[in-house]
Amino acid sequence: MAAMPSPLYRIPALESTHLVLSHLSGSKLHRSLLPISAITLIHALRVSYATCQVQGGPRKIGLLQSVVLVWILLFGGWTIINLGLGKQTPLFDPGVQLTAAIYGAVHSVAVLSGLQKRVLKAASGAPATFGLGLDIFFHLVDAVCRTEGIIALGLNPVRDHPSPLTPIITSALIGGGGPLLIGLLDLESANWKLQTPTWLKNPTGLLAVDIWSAGIVALVYDSLTSSSTSPIAMRLFPGAAPTLAAAGSRPLLDINEARLVGSLLLFALLSLNRLRVFITASKPLAAMTANGTPKKGSSSASNGAKGSKNSGSRNSPGTAATAGSGLSTKVLLAAAVALPVSLLLAQWLLAGNDLKDGVLQGWVDEVAEAM
Repeated sequence: MAAMPSPLYRIPALESTHLVLSHLSGSKLHRSLLPISAITLIHALRVSYATCQVQGGPRKIGLLQSVVLVWILLFGGWTIINLGLGKQTPLFDPGVQLTAAIYGAVHSVAVLSGLQKRVLKAASGAPATFGLGLDIFFHLVDAVCRTEGIIALGLNPVRDHPSPLTPIITSALIGGGGPLLIGLLDLESANWKLQTPTWLKNPTGLLAVDIWSAGIVALVYDSLTSSSTSPIAMRLFPGAAPTLAAAGSRPLLDINEARLVGSLLLFALLSLNRLRVFITASKPLAAMTANGTPKKGSSSASNGAKGSKNSGSRNSPGTAATAGSGLSTKVLLAAAVALPVSLLLAQWLLAGNDLKDGVLQGWVDEVAEAM
């Protein structure tokens, strides 16, 4: 296999952070009693917490059913992608089976020990800032683990696909398959069933941050690590591909550093969305306090916190639809789209004049052939 060309830039801070994360991911908590890393354990607890959010509270469903819900949130999007690409379902892969067993065991311990119930009670009570802080922490873990999945399972298998939309769609399914399956299988209720998806009845549910943020992360990572100065243009205009390949251009960043950039971007998008929901939920409470309206204990804060968490990393379809219809969500989405466009523009400006002329000539030739 040919060696990857050296990147144009090196960022020491990202390189050091990658070494720390690699150590945390590779170090086992205990060689025999608990042979998993700290990051895996925290992410398993995070997924267990997400199933409780989907159901709206603990013990609404039985233990076995809740374990299956954990597996659906973990592997649902990946299974859909494999079926669409004609590949074997991941359920028969030994590594996937081991991961399913670990996450199922962690979830079972969290439920049976009462840890899940206590955490949810603390997060949904007063002060609401505790629930906000917990979600922000989980978003950090989610961003690291989810970015790995987006790149390895959503982007890389279809990176050379002739359609420029395919990598974005598959990445969105890896990162946001959970909310889509929740609406399709009615996972918020105790009795699951196949139904007309809620996001099909109300398309604003497709604006859930889990879905579009995953596509943005894949696009940014592809732009930073592609050996072409413009991977999107290369796919949209095949006539420019020979010129770009002959130029021997180098990627902007190393794949490990680009992966960290994707994780930081995803963390920022998830956290900003969570802060937006928190501020929106706090406005009615602040107005009631200013008007001297009596409050019933901390019920208003509790309800606001509960509504906020359902709009977090594992959005419920109804909440995602409500949150997605606001102007602030559209502004956030526009800002996220502007970032990869800016990266592509920066790549273009960094390219030499000969390369620019060659690309433009390739586009002209392709348009001429089409006419």
